[in-house]
Amino acid sequence: MPADGDDAARAFYGGVLGMIEVPKPAELAKRGGCWFESGQVQVHLGVETDFRPAKKAHPALRCSDYNDLVQRLRRASVEVHEPNDIPGVRRCHIHDPYRKSHRADRLKSTAMLVLASASPRRQELLRNAGIEFVVQPAHIPEIPREGEYPKIYAERLAREKAQAVFRQRPQDVVLGADTVVVVDQQILEKPCDAEDAARMLRMLSAREHVVITGVCLVGTGFEDLRSETTKVIMDTISDTDIANYVATNEPMDKAGAYAIQGMASRWIPRIEGDYSNVVGLPVALVYRMLREDNVLG
Repeated sequence: MPADGDDAARAFYGGVLGMIEVPKPAELAKRGGCWFESGQVQVHLGVETDFRPAKKAHPALRCSDYNDLVQRLRRASVEVHEPNDIPGVRRCHIHDPYRKSHRADRLKSTAMLVLASASPRRQELLRNAGIEFVVQPAHIPEIPREGEYPKIYAERLAREKAQAVFRQRPQDVVLGADTVVVVDQQILEKPCDAEDAARMLRMLSAREHVVITGVCLVGTGFEDLRSETTKVIMDTISDTDIANYVATNEPMDKAGAYAIQGMASRWIPRIEGDYSNVVGLPVALVYRMLREDNVLG
């Protein structure tokens, strides 16, 4: 049992194990300690001075992802012992997770960074930057509101994606992002078909446009919403080049119907701003947010 009081219990069992604190049963309201719930199981975490674990049944917690649980405990520097005395059963014992050197303020480092996107480009950018994360895509409607400015739209979608996944993983920190290409204040997202892709490329040919990525970090007790804008200068693209490019299928899952890191690079002589932002995620901004929000040490 945590030895440092109710606050430590709340931080450990809520922050690390992801359990939800619930009101104490009325008949036990005068007792010390906290009550937590996970699924159909309620657990009393006693911290009163007369609590004697040896004379009472200790709580047993079941989890849907044992490996994830043990990983969280070890990242929190909790001593974990895994006995193998029962064939076919995986279980662990934890010992005094709140010694003075293991206070609740260390738990923030145990939260996983969850990327709320299935984009392989965003995943590659984070991996190349050495930022550890897991993926859980968000599924939300991506429809601009009437009169909504592109920057506000990108930021709103980033926030909605992060919040949607955070509701499912409240113990973690969720990164949501949305990228739009803008020309003449018109938002160009992913093309719906080859004809739409060709239309977008004709709009961008021999012109400047901007790429805006909204980025949102959501964690326990905080939300950080920002965006990055990059100007892109594009050369003239002939109708033949457009047709050939669309035929490669590269434009089909890209905002604005092009990939600066792919074949479209031949028509982009210059940009002003963050290159990774045009690829799909402003890595420097994301890293700065992670540091400022104390997600990274």
